[in-house]
Amino acid sequence: MIMKPRISNILIGLGTLLILAALVLFAYNQQEAASADRAAKDQLSKLMMQMETSRRENDGKSHLDMVQHLTDPYTAVMDTLTVDGHEYIGYLTIPDLGIEMPIMSDWSMEKLRIAPCRYSGSVGGNDLVLMGHNYDRGFGQLPQIEVGSEIYFRDVNGIMTVYQVVAKDILAATSVEEMVSGEYDLTLFTCTYGGQNRLTIRCEKMS
Repeated sequence: MIMKPRISNILIGLGTLLILAALVLFAYNQQEAASADRAAKDQLSKLMMQMETSRRENDGKSHLDMVQHLTDPYTAVMDTLTVDGHEYIGYLTIPDLGIEMPIMSDWSMEKLRIAPCRYSGSVGGNDLVLMGHNYDRGFGQLPQIEVGSEIYFRDVNGIMTVYQVVAKDILAATSVEEMVSGEYDLTLFTCTYGGQNRLTIRCEKMS
């Protein structure tokens, strides 16, 4: 008779601790997401300013030079601009979700806390793969995107490429080969809640 209240009190205490831990984790995640959103907006603003400066400097470039750049069959190499020590390949716009974010040229866990990153491929190679954390104000909105939605990528030279969403899929975290398959011109992916799988958005270039 004495043990039952003690066990009950222990279980209540453990339950309270778990709830508090969950609240602390939620608050931390929200704070990190807000910090990432501020950082991405700051980096995007600086990147756009650098792109405009670069455009003005290249105003004298001939149309033939620009056409040659557009048809250059690069696969892994993309031009970059450096902002606060990080290299960017351009920025991504998803009008239906209200997303406009800079894209870093390569990835690391530290870089992903600032902005989405290129995982592999390129625009010219028709195999660009971009990854981002599932922050609420960033790639965390990707579950809401619909097949048929348009996505825009503007590189650091100001060249716009328009894509259309053609498929949504859930892949295992270990499905690296399937993720980077060359069947799609653009792939966006982020972790599902819990981090066990990857939400994958497949896109094709629009004519």
